[in-house]
Amino acid sequence: MSASLARLEICLSSKWVGLLCGLVFLVSAHVAAAAQQPKPGEAQKAPAVSQAKKKPKVMVFTLSGTPAPGKQWERPRGVPKVQPLSIGEKLTIAQGVHGIPALSAAAGTPFLTLYPGHLYDPLGSLELGWPEWDRLGIAYYSQAIATGYEDARDSLAKEEHAELTFKADAGNVYLVDFIVVIEVPTTSTGERDFELKVSGLAPSEVKAFSGGNHLTAVFYVQTGGYYTARLGLKPKQNGGTYPRWGDWYFLATDVTKFVPAQ
Repeated sequence: MSASLARLEICLSSKWVGLLCGLVFLVSAHVAAAAQQPKPGEAQKAPAVSQAKKKPKVMVFTLSGTPAPGKQWERPRGVPKVQPLSIGEKLTIAQGVHGIPALSAAAGTPFLTLYPGHLYDPLGSLELGWPEWDRLGIAYYSQAIATGYEDARDSLAKEEHAELTFKADAGNVYLVDFIVVIEVPTTSTGERDFELKVSGLAPSEVKAFSGGNHLTAVFYVQTGGYYTARLGLKPKQNGGTYPRWGDWYFLATDVTKFVPAQ
């Protein structure tokens, strides 16, 4: 074999080897890419796994024995049922407040009523601070939960409150009525001093007596928005302790809207 033929054979062999290596590389790359792509079945399962992670766990208590009926909760004795004020009574109260424009009974509209057990409405909400208990429309406030510890009792009494938040429209007059009951018979005195704080206004004080009470406030809204009315215990004076007032019940807060007469 001549030298030229030998060189040609070597050149052709090198080219075939190069082509073969290139083909092997391309096949390997294709196989690797195919392996990385999810299979149709796997692609459908992925969202299901994601959804499964968002589902809460379901736990079941293992009970033994035979269930027995309990006693139905009853309204505490001595707590009177307080009827809401009539539109006429509310109108008289509202017109007796200085700075309130002329109103008419026809313009009075029941706006919002909230109570323990119904704390939220699209028009407003109610928050109960530190009642000893609340159930079925009654919240019970008692300083007796810390009897014997004046500092603790005063701290808890300071937090006793019912706070109303509601949306008011500009140009209307609103009458807010907190219905409370001083325990009958009282544990000490037959009265209790309350403080009412309304958004943007100075705190106002009022005294409630044994039995049912309507603690009312009237204000003329000139700027629409959300307003808060917080009924709580009158702050103690001169660094002293709270008097031994009787316990009290909160029954409801009632809001009536009046439109000024044309």
